[in-house]
Amino acid sequence: MRKKIFVLGFAVLSIVSYSAARAADHDHHAALFLGATTGSGHTNFTTGLDYEYRFHPTWGIGLLGDVAWSNPAHTIVGLPIFVHPVDGWKVFAAPGMSIVSGHSHYNTRVGTGYDFHLDDAWSLGPAAAVDIGESAPHWVYGVSLGLGF
Repeated sequence: MRKKIFVLGFAVLSIVSYSAARAADHDHHAALFLGATTGSGHTNFTTGLDYEYRFHPTWGIGLLGDVAWSNPAHTIVGLPIFVHPVDGWKVFAAPGMSIVSGHSHYNTRVGTGYDFHLDDAWSLGPAAAVDIGESAPHWVYGVSLGLGF
């Protein structure tokens, strides 16, 4: 029963989001992230880059990489799948790897963000995510400066 409800909800979300979203002005979007990561009782400055190829007004795929500047540094790499329910808003899930001191572990990042368009190419907006892996969840939050091309 839960599977049927999930499939029905997913189908409704896809139909609604497709009709609500206008075609993306650019198929490609790259962004610089500046923010913080909080987890295991510590908060560290975080920088990152992400890229999205939007193959449909609602759907996109991409790459992401972040570094939480702790001692030792904590690096996240992932392959996000993006959903754009309405223009400007994105939700994503990114399976990937967490790398600390040369040791890597499977990690999943789930997040959201909103792009306020500054002009035809540039965007700026808040972003937040949670990393779920072998250790306690880590919360990532900050601002992304993006360029559509």
